[in-house]
Amino acid sequence: MHPDQIFRAAYLATSYHAQGLGFRFSSLETGLELFEGRTFALISAQNPRSTPLSDEENLARNANLKAVLLSFGWAFADSYGQNLELSWSEAGFIVWDVPLEQIISLAQDFNQNAIVFGQGARIALCWCFSGESEWFYPSIEG
Repeated sequence: MHPDQIFRAAYLATSYHAQGLGFRFSSLETGLELFEGRTFALISAQNPRSTPLSDEENLARNANLKAVLLSFGWAFADSYGQNLELSWSEAGFIVWDVPLEQIISLAQDFNQNAIVFGQGARIALCWCFSGESEWFYPSIEG
């Protein structure tokens, strides 16, 4: 199994939240366009390469990521991902209208395994180090 794929099931079972909307990956076409079809990416600096860090370290890493987002002048807001059992969550940011290559490069700088990328009625789980993307459809969380 490819090293990036070890956490695939966890990423696909995560509920992602931004701008008051919660969604998950679906293999079935749903016809939904998240955020009115606007291109977006979900990125976090926490727990690099899925290595758990302390709350202090994770807060500092996300503060650094926020400073980078501000320096680039990119539009963004807070986001988070949460497992279905509600036993963990990871804070991050939704970033608007940035090309996939640029947001992947930034995620690599922060040693992230993957990001979520959305465009139109499709969302992708994008692996930062292999460059592979798996495309899905969004399903809205209740």
